[in-house]
Amino acid sequence: MFLARSGLETHAWDFSAVAIERLDEEARKNELEIQTQVRDVLVHPPQPDSFDLVLVSCFLERRLVPRLMRALRPGGMIFYQTFVRDVYLNRGPSTEEWRLAPNELLHLFQGLQVRYYREDGKIFSAPTELSDLAMIVASRRS
Repeated sequence: MFLARSGLETHAWDFSAVAIERLDEEARKNELEIQTQVRDVLVHPPQPDSFDLVLVSCFLERRLVPRLMRALRPGGMIFYQTFVRDVYLNRGPSTEEWRLAPNELLHLFQGLQVRYYREDGKIFSAPTELSDLAMIVASRRS
């Protein structure tokens, strides 16, 4: 919604038809154009050199990462955020396999230029909205 509101051509894919239906409804209410699709990105990943920006939130499939990096056009950026194993709050996946090991996100996106990285687990005395998350902003070299 933020990307579409910012005037960017926006595509949204999710395996869940319910999630896509909810997004379609919100986009209509807010008069935003978002090209939505129920899509299994493991079976149908994005094409190489097809996006200036890729945003992934609360999803982890390590085998998809190389395809996401190839989907970036030269100079394109990826914003990726998902849950870590160092759990502070009781949220996110219950299976450790679907959570990142320490610094794993940095390793997964090696080859891109890191612009921003943050990884929060039990490092703060009180939880924040970023607790249990790792996030990276990285770009493909031109």
